Amino acid sequence: MILAAVVAIGTACGADGSDATLELPADEALARSAEALAATDSFRVAFEGEVGVEGEGLDIAALDSLPTEQTAFEGEGAVDRPDRARIDVDIDVGPIALPATVVRVGDDVFVEAFGQSTRVDVPAGQARLLDPAALAEAALGWIEDPVEAGSESRDGVETVRIEGSVDGEALSSALGGIVGEAGLSEAVSQGEVVVWIGVEDLLPRRIEVDYTATAERADTGGSVSLTLEADLFDYGDEVTIEAPEGATPLDLDDLPGLLGS
Repeated sequence: MILAAVVAIGTACGADGSDATLELPADEALARSAEALAATDSFRVAFEGEVGVEGEGLDIAALDSLPTEQTAFEGEGAVDRPDRARIDVDIDVGPIALPATVVRVGDDVFVEAFGQSTRVDVPAGQARLLDPAALAEAALGWIEDPVEAGSESRDGVETVRIEGSVDGEALSSALGGIVGEAGLSEAVSQGEVVVWIGVEDLLPRRIEVDYTATAERADTGGSVSLTLEADLFDYGDEVTIEAPEGATPLDLDDLPGLLGS
C-alpha cells in the first residue's frame, strides 16, 4: 500500500503532502522511486510497445517464440506482490492480433486463449520477462545520466519527469541477457528512457523506453530493438489472482507451430 511505501522510505517520501522530490538529485529520486514501488502490495499496469529482431544468424534464445521480426504488443492487468500477475495482452501475429491472458502464480505460468487454459513450461530467461513489477523496478535503473525535465499532472497526480540515455547493460540484464545472447554484447547501444514519478509518494506513474542495439560484425550483424510505453496506477487496490483450474501442460517450444510460424 501507499502508506507502506511512505513508511519504507522514510520522511523523504513527503507524507505530509509535500514534494518528496524537492532538492533530490535525479538519480536519487529514481532510487527512492524503486524502493517505493518495491514496498507496494499491488498495482495495475497498461502498456504497449514493439520488439524488433533483424539480421541473419542472431542467436536469441529468449525470443525464439516471436512469430515475426517486428512484433507489436499491448495489454493491461494487475500485479499482486510478491509473485502474482494477471495480464490481458494482444500480440500481433502477422495480419492478426492474438488475444490472450497470461497468469503468473509463483513459479507457474498459465496462458488462457481460445477458451482453453494451459500451463506453460517457461525457461528461466523468459520467466523473468513475465514479472511486470520486477521489470518496472529495473526500468528505473536503465537511465544513464538522468536529469529532471520539468513537471506535469498525469491522471490527476502531480509528477516530475526524469529522462536520460539508455544503460544498455542494465536493460539487457533485466531482459534476460537478450543482447548478449544475440551476439551483440559489444554492440552500439542507443536510446532514451523517460520516467514520470509522483512528487508526493515517489511512485512511478509512467515509463517510456526507446532502445536499439546494433552490431556490425563480419560473422553476424543485426539489431535488437524495444519500444515500450507503460502506465502504472491503482496502487494498493485489492487484487485477487488465482491459477486457472484444469490447465493442461504446454511446452513453449511448440508455440511457433501453434501460431502457424
